[in-house]
Parts: sequence; structure tokens; C-alpha cells
Amino acid sequence: MKKIKTVHELLPCKPRRILQWEEDTESHRIIVLRPKFTNELAQRIFTPFMKSTYFRVKLDDLGSFVWQRCDGETSVEEIGKILGEKFGANIEPIYDRLARFIFQMHKGKFVELLCPQDEDRSELS
Repeated sequence: MKKIKTVHELLPCKPRRILQWEEDTESHRIIVLRPKFTNELAQRIFTPFMKSTYFRVKLDDLGSFVWQRCDGETSVEEIGKILGEKFGANIEPIYDRLARFIFQMHKGKFVELLCPQDEDRSELS
């Protein structure tokens, strides 16, 4: 995968959630369930002693809205347009804020990015 460095390069990409999540019924905000251990051996050793095997990452209204659209089908550009319609000028600059959020979620391995340049390369291989 080519390293994406700019907002412009990110726009055609389609983020896809890779972690489990739940919706808080009262606030309608998303809670992402991040495993405390990714190593199988650590899971077997420590899980019996833990109350929960997940960190619960609570997203705000904006993050929850974006998370629900990270379906692997909707591009970052399309998510930005929907955000603009829903939240208006309150979230300007939309694409800069959205890109920071998506980059952070990708770096933390909450989402994967499906980008056209990767698909083109795999078709040629």
C-alpha cells in the first residue's frame, strides 16, 4: 500500500471498520471495543484475571457519525459531503478534520483504508 500523506490522496479511499463496536442507547454515540491483547498467548494467560478484555473507546458525536460510515463502501470524500450536510459550517475545515480523524483511526488500527491506487496495482500484478 502506498503511504498516503495528504488530504487529497485520502479522498478517494474508503475506510472500513476492523474492530467491534456498540452504540450507547442513551447518547447514540459509538463505543469501539479495542482488544487489550492482540497476542494469543497473552490473551490466554491474562484474560481469566480480567474484568474485560477490551478497552472501551468512546467517540464524540462527530466521530460516531464518521465511524458509522466507515463501511468500506463510502469514500472519505463522500463522508465529508455528508458531514457538511449534517453539521454545516460548525466543523470547518471539514476535510482537514476528517483526514486527521481517519489517519488517527488508521494508525491505531481501528480502520483499514481501501484505496483505488492499491486496487489498480493488484489488478496489474
